[in-house]
Amino acid sequence: GMAPARRIKGRYAHHNTLGLVRSLGEKGIRPILLLEPCDLKFCCVRFSKYISKMHYLKSVEDGLEVLKKEYWNEKEKPVVLNAGDPSICLLDAHYDALKDKFCIFNARGEQGRINYFMDKSNQFQLAERCGLNLIKTWRVNSQCELPSDMIYPCLTKGNNSTGSGKGDMCICRNVNELKACLRDGVDYLVQEYVERDYELCAIGFSWNHGQDMLVPAIVRKIRDYVNENGIPSEGSYMRLESLEDYPLVNLDAIRNFMQQVGYEGMFDVDFIVKDGVCYFLEVNFRNDAISYICTAAGVDLPYMWCCYCLGGIDDGFVAKIKCNTPFIMMNEDNLYDVFDGKVGMMRWLREYLSADAHVYMNVRDPKPFLFYMWVHVRQMCKKIVRGILAV
Repeated sequence: GMAPARRIKGRYAHHNTLGLVRSLGEKGIRPILLLEPCDLKFCCVRFSKYISKMHYLKSVEDGLEVLKKEYWNEKEKPVVLNAGDPSICLLDAHYDALKDKFCIFNARGEQGRINYFMDKSNQFQLAERCGLNLIKTWRVNSQCELPSDMIYPCLTKGNNSTGSGKGDMCICRNVNELKACLRDGVDYLVQEYVERDYELCAIGFSWNHGQDMLVPAIVRKIRDYVNENGIPSEGSYMRLESLEDYPLVNLDAIRNFMQQVGYEGMFDVDFIVKDGVCYFLEVNFRNDAISYICTAAGVDLPYMWCCYCLGGIDDGFVAKIKCNTPFIMMNEDNLYDVFDGKVGMMRWLREYLSADAHVYMNVRDPKPFLFYMWVHVRQMCKKIVRGILAV
């Protein structure tokens, strides 16, 4: 699972994809959506008015067949954007066969290079060489001898997000808890557990094989969802702030990292801050769930990728970009913070009404929000009926 059981799981809601579709739609681009398998009872992205055509995939791999069958001989190379790890991993693994027919996020135009850096131990080594601060980390699996210098409490995470999920993140206070947490067949990274003061996310776009990079602003997560293991997993209430307010984020190191990878496409870099030190968590080589905050604030990164693929980007294009900060975005799932007693109802309402953008609610594209509301009413009614029957 990705969050408390009451909340609709992110992979069903596809809110990451919804932000991507809207970012393109608001610029007059009506995308074709290849929808990864999900529970349609919860999937609201399919109701966006901006989608011109949809393919419901039976599996992520099925996406390759759709590309080959339907879009192999277009006059202009179709531009592909990714909203999830499985899809970019698949396209990167078949990059050589696809690169002449499609514009795809890539690293140096080399097949498999993004997958290499999705492996967090490879990612961490490069991040450290580029000058980012790392938390002390060990690599373990359920079969191996645990290192004697392990520091407790520690945090486990899957070494590769395609074979593991947020559920593999656990805080372990001692060796027995650590052993109990490790699943067979999953390669883990175990880190010293740092009690964060707050979390930051740098959302960016890199082009010319990493020679150019734009990080328009920095996202500060004000409140997080906490997953079933008690770990903050994604932002529910966040503020886009000026980079000038965060000199502790090492932009030169991020730029260096993107150059070394030779990356072209959208990305985000997650950090936690503790006692004024900014620690690197990970890089995602795809559109991030919260990247719509940049679009709403005036910097449409998915559109930039399309412009780059279809004609290139010059200095004048970048010079015109203006980002509105501070800029607040709220995820309506945040209402569960009220039920969990993290925030009072009046404060939540005040925050909701004063937020500059929302994940689901969007006046120009209202249907996904209406469907989202219906899903929650339906869930609530089921719960009440079950409660009555239980009595």
